[in-house]
Amino acid sequence: MEIVIVGGGKLGQEICYDLNQEGHEVTLIDTDSDLVGKLVEELDIQGIVGSGTDIEILKQAGIAACKAFIAVTDNDEVNLISAHIAYKLGAQYRIIRARNLEYTKNEEYISEYFKIDYVINQDSEAAKEILHVIDYPTASYVESFHNNSIKMINFRVIPNSEIVGLSVQEVRSIVGDVVICMIENRNTQEVNIPKGKTIIEADTYLNVIASNKDYNRLVQLAGHKNNTRFKSVFIQGG
Repeated sequence: MEIVIVGGGKLGQEICYDLNQEGHEVTLIDTDSDLVGKLVEELDIQGIVGSGTDIEILKQAGIAACKAFIAVTDNDEVNLISAHIAYKLGAQYRIIRARNLEYTKNEEYISEYFKIDYVINQDSEAAKEILHVIDYPTASYVESFHNNSIKMINFRVIPNSEIVGLSVQEVRSIVGDVVICMIENRNTQEVNIPKGKTIIEADTYLNVIASNKDYNRLVQLAGHKNNTRFKSVFIQGG
């Protein structure tokens, strides 16, 4: 699978390094040819010199086959436009950094209009959050513990999935050693601490503590069949 990430600046370099360390295949696009050459040599990644808003550059990078596109240039407008083009060309997931508060406070509208799945607006947490999106595409929240071996993760229960109608105790007997800490209904704003006999309902969000293996099994039961960790990554921009 192909993934597209946009940003060759400080944040983009951090993401490149972290993804490379995790064994992902990375392609970088940036207008700075010296920067592209440096990162290609240092990290053993693919590089293309050009703009993320250039359709031909995106096509050259094979964006039609990419799984995710991440734009983290210093220009919010470039990030928005390049992500929208990526959507038109077939990128399945679009992730951007947006620093302007006018964009972040209207995130829902911006996301719908430009067809963006995730908007990251805190530079200090951006690289970590983007990596979580890459590794856990079905999760709306991820926190790591115990040298990254245990995760606290929040995800939605899809209607008509296998987990709907089961009790917390039954889920644990199927999946293994997972802890369902909280069940959230975002429609009614209700939050419950579940007991063993608590029934899992559709369209609720579960806060779960689990190992990576148990989490993958659990989200499949919750209806997220396509929870594959991305392996090939394409990065573009400053």
